[in-house]
Amino acid sequence: MGRIRSAWGLFAFSAMFVAFLVLTITNHFGAKPPVETKSGDIPMESRVAAEVASKYAVPPGVPVVTRVSDAAILASVNPFYKDVRDGDWLLRYDGLLIAYRQEEGRILMIEQATSTR
Repeated sequence: MGRIRSAWGLFAFSAMFVAFLVLTITNHFGAKPPVETKSGDIPMESRVAAEVASKYAVPPGVPVVTRVSDAAILASVNPFYKDVRDGDWLLRYDGLLIAYRQEEGRILMIEQATSTR
């Protein structure tokens, strides 16, 4: 009976050790690199955020970056979006909303926003 307990304990210990090893290796080597575009560049959202940060002193942190797909609906809901067109970018930082037109390289509007985080 003692041998069975010892064997079972050794098996349980070995199984836990292997599981720990797999998790450690997966976390260390399994980290995925940032998503790249087809041309091998950084993601478009990151590029837009970097462009805006070079033109305006933005708060620290990573913004939520979205591309406008229906500007007419946005303009009817909030006058902030009156000059925004489809294809423009919206960047929401903590306490700041920025509308940006990338093809012209200009910031359309900046508004202090309430925090959504």
